[in-house]
Amino acid sequence: MIELVGFVVLLLGTVSRAKNITCSSECSDEMGTCNHTTGECLHGCKDGFAGPDCSFECPANCMFPSENETGTCNHTAGECLHGCKDGFVGTNCSVECPQNCAPSDDRGNEICNSTSEDCVYGCKDGFYGRNCTNKCSDQDNYCMRCTVKDDNSGIVCNECKRNFYRDNGKCLACNYYCTVKPNQLLPTCRERDGYCNFGCRPGRYGFKCGLRCSSTCKDICQRETGSCIGGCDYPGNCGPTCEIRCQDGCKLQQCNQSCDCVNGCNPNYWGNKCPNLCRENCKVPADDSAKCDSIDGTCLHGCKDTKHWGNKCISCSDGCLNGICEQKSGNCTEGCKKKTVYGGQCNVPCNDNCLNGTCERADGYCNDCVEGNYGIQCENACHVNCINSTCDRLNGSCVYGCKTGTYGEKCNKDCSDKCFDMKCETVNGNCTEGCVSGYQGFHCLTEDEQKKENTAVKCTVETDKTGLIVGICFGILSAVLTVYSTFITIALKRKTLNTGTQSKEESNKQATYINVAEGGTSRNDSGSTGNKDNPIELYTDLARSSVDDKTTYDVIQRI
Repeated sequence: MIELVGFVVLLLGTVSRAKNITCSSECSDEMGTCNHTTGECLHGCKDGFAGPDCSFECPANCMFPSENETGTCNHTAGECLHGCKDGFVGTNCSVECPQNCAPSDDRGNEICNSTSEDCVYGCKDGFYGRNCTNKCSDQDNYCMRCTVKDDNSGIVCNECKRNFYRDNGKCLACNYYCTVKPNQLLPTCRERDGYCNFGCRPGRYGFKCGLRCSSTCKDICQRETGSCIGGCDYPGNCGPTCEIRCQDGCKLQQCNQSCDCVNGCNPNYWGNKCPNLCRENCKVPADDSAKCDSIDGTCLHGCKDTKHWGNKCISCSDGCLNGICEQKSGNCTEGCKKKTVYGGQCNVPCNDNCLNGTCERADGYCNDCVEGNYGIQCENACHVNCINSTCDRLNGSCVYGCKTGTYGEKCNKDCSDKCFDMKCETVNGNCTEGCVSGYQGFHCLTEDEQKKENTAVKCTVETDKTGLIVGICFGILSAVLTVYSTFITIALKRKTLNTGTQSKEESNKQATYINVAEGGTSRNDSGSTGNKDNPIELYTDLARSSVDDKTTYDVIQRI
């Protein structure tokens, strides 16, 4: 039994030693630490390996992880975890890009398409095409960098070799007349446009030194404009490039580079550069001296005839009769050709408002004006409020008065809107038809706060006529009272004659008369009406009545 137990123990020890696995050398730990049962690397794999025990070798073109990254590829699919090395693409970096593809600025970016192998960032300098397999120099010997035209008809050069410049997508040699730099055999220019940035050879100028300096320059010319820097080679030439001939008026036909005559003008020429001939209207002297001043052209001996005037003998005004004028002033000496102009030189048209367009020569005074205008030269229009648009010739006052609603000498003022019917006097604007209700005064501008009514006479009194009108009113009132007194006397006499009248009739009539005096229309015992506003009827009733003295007195008092 003891022997059997010992055999089992020995057998188990042998199995245990058989499963004690040695760690892979690709484990990242220098000691090769791993799980001795499963073989799994405890600290990951070295670069280029993957899998639990780091036994899977990653594709050779996988990008290794950076300092803060782990793992190179997926051990199952073989996919590179951090991209591919330069020049390779694909999930496992197995596709090699064309060698002339331009690199990417960002680490790990694919520089070509893994399917088409087209270069993603273009080509390296000197190559072109989808796969960058074509050389720029095959199309243009001096092109260092190019791109394909949009229509694939050729290339556009983007950079040329030294001593060449770009012109419409091609490389051209710098102009021969560009300055050659020391230690170089060919002229030098700016690569982008051919500008000779170190200057031109002698006798040349311009952007690319393609222009020749004038042969009349004494020395070199200015680089940008070609102006002769050292002046002109010949005294008969002038101007910036010495290609202009001196004026014929210059003595000896000599001038400086600014074209000023250095010896003055020939006879009968004048001006700074002697370009002008004396006027042909200048009087020719008996001797052969000059006709005019060489500086300003003034005629030195006057004019050749009476049809010219002034110090330069210009022609007389076209308005002068016979074209003759006074030499100093230019005034027409024989008058004007037409009466439609005026002024000393007969050159000022008469005002359009002058009748028939004619006026006096001295001051343009119109003999008469077109209707509706006034003033010395009929320059003013009559006011629109003048009746018939007619006004005084001199001062513009309206001849036939003003239109309704206006006043003033020129009818340029409005009547008060409180005037009745907007009518007022032409001179002072006083309202002629009175005022609208509630206003008073000359111009009806004052509000009427005290309006008095009388049962017999109603008087509207303006403040400026009060005395006269009040007197008239009092006169009328006195006459009415006289009539009252007469009828009262008749009534009293009838009382004496009719003593037998019944008291009831007297009482009724008394009430009737009192009612009439107080309020208006009433009917008496005989059926007739009475109205206090109709004094004649009232007086008649009183005359027909017979009442005692007290009743009559009461009636009069109420009236």
